[in-house]
Amino acid sequence: MQIEQTVVPNAIAQKKVVAVPQVKTASRLGYIDTLRFILTILVIMVHAAVTYGSLGDWTYNDPVRDELTSIVLSILVILSQAFFMGLFFFFSGYFTPRAFDRKGAVQFWKDRLLRLALPMALYTWVLSKVPNYINAVDNTGLQVSFLDYFRYTFWSQPDKGPTWFLFVLLVFCVGYTLIRLAARLGRPGQSNRFTNLATPTVGGMLLFALVMGIGMFAVSQIVPVGQTYTIFGIFDLQMAFFPQYILMFAAGMLAYRSQWLASLPGKTLRFWTWLSVGVAIFLPVFLLGGGAAEGRLEEYFTGLNLRCAITNMWFGLACVSFSAALTLWLRDRKNQNASFAAFAGANNYAVYLIHPLILVAISHWLRFMDLTPAVKFSIALPLTAAVCYLVSVALRQIPGVKAIL
Repeated sequence: MQIEQTVVPNAIAQKKVVAVPQVKTASRLGYIDTLRFILTILVIMVHAAVTYGSLGDWTYNDPVRDELTSIVLSILVILSQAFFMGLFFFFSGYFTPRAFDRKGAVQFWKDRLLRLALPMALYTWVLSKVPNYINAVDNTGLQVSFLDYFRYTFWSQPDKGPTWFLFVLLVFCVGYTLIRLAARLGRPGQSNRFTNLATPTVGGMLLFALVMGIGMFAVSQIVPVGQTYTIFGIFDLQMAFFPQYILMFAAGMLAYRSQWLASLPGKTLRFWTWLSVGVAIFLPVFLLGGGAAEGRLEEYFTGLNLRCAITNMWFGLACVSFSAALTLWLRDRKNQNASFAAFAGANNYAVYLIHPLILVAISHWLRFMDLTPAVKFSIALPLTAAVCYLVSVALRQIPGVKAIL
């Protein structure tokens, strides 16, 4: 999702914290699978919101708009954009050292190519043609058959869709592999330098948020928030968010090595929750009170001005506070549903990959109904999520597919 206008600091030493019990599904932490389920639903929600009037760029847009719905959906999109992909990168970083340790470099990369590169290529050159064709017929008046459209656009119009995330993960995995190989050639024990670091304090995490915001502010002067930089003519990347993605991926790796997810104090949940509430309330007040609705939105996303600086500091703080509150809440829930966590963990990845096909098909169906954008959004979001998980279950029954998805 793209909004259009359209270092990790050393942890401060602290007293030893007793690790909380954690529900596991097989060898995975169940609450993380549940959290990834929530993030996956947010991905669908953001794309459905753009379909029905929010700021942003998406494969399909319903032509019916109303101003109030567009404002509300845009605020929901910005709130989600502030943290959900960053938290995806955090957990990707968390599981990367574990996979590399268990499999070794060669098998690690065989797995990455199978589970990341193959789906990325399949979506970019094949599956993306389906939602793009529906959009071309509905919104540009295209009058050719799907087979002709597929043939004409196969090489000339690749569309990475949500698989930009897989491309960036591959790049991050290259970087991690080089670091591991360099450590292997370095001094003995060098690879254990980042093991058993002290659990970050609230102050350390706030400093991390500040560093993130400063990084985003710096990059936004070159590529504004919401604008993209194209790699290889295929991958349109929001470079302004890359300080967040890099820092969160690195934090995830450190969290795995030092077991931060188990040792983060549960008593800080209250602080992160109230901070998250304040951060969420601040956004519409800051945007609407500062003239965003009167054509001054660009000032929030780029430029050496106070609005842009506050916006990027807000992104950093929102990313850390939302992520911490959601993670701690799910980790410490007394009644965790291990069966649901296992189901979500098995299907989240497939749903992330296939949701554009389902969402665009449902949006096409709703297009011809005399309903308001808000009502269409309210139907499209849960219906798309339900159908995606059902389709995922079916796909994973196909021989060989389960190894990929």
